[in-house]
Amino acid sequence: MSGISAISSTYTPILLSHQTGLSSTVSTANTYYNIGSSISIPRNGIAKISIIAHIGGSSDTGYLNINLTRNSTQYNSNSNIIGSFTNNTPLILNNIDNGSYDINVLKGDILQFMVTSNLAGDTVYVDDLVVILQ
Repeated sequence: MSGISAISSTYTPILLSHQTGLSSTVSTANTYYNIGSSISIPRNGIAKISIIAHIGGSSDTGYLNINLTRNSTQYNSNSNIIGSFTNNTPLILNNIDNGSYDINVLKGDILQFMVTSNLAGDTVYVDDLVVILQ
């Protein structure tokens, strides 16, 4: 054995999306609304997601979720995969284990982020959204 070979360039990390200044007003409490542009996955890999978000009201709770479309079938994590937040100032949302959220994805998948609030009429803000494919 002569050593480790170089990683194939086909698996070099790719910036899939960087969206800023997104917001959505929740018409019906606890109903999810799409936010930002959908993201198409160009190859198999792991989507690493980092988000900064906040909610308009100081006593309200905002929720962020992902809808994944694969082969014309939509799958919703239905568990606030990214999480909930109550800050009315921007907050970095992160997974305690590694600082970002990781989702296994396949070529052709589409990711759509969604938000809701526990209060109708509130606005949920996604200040910064980064998705990198590894």
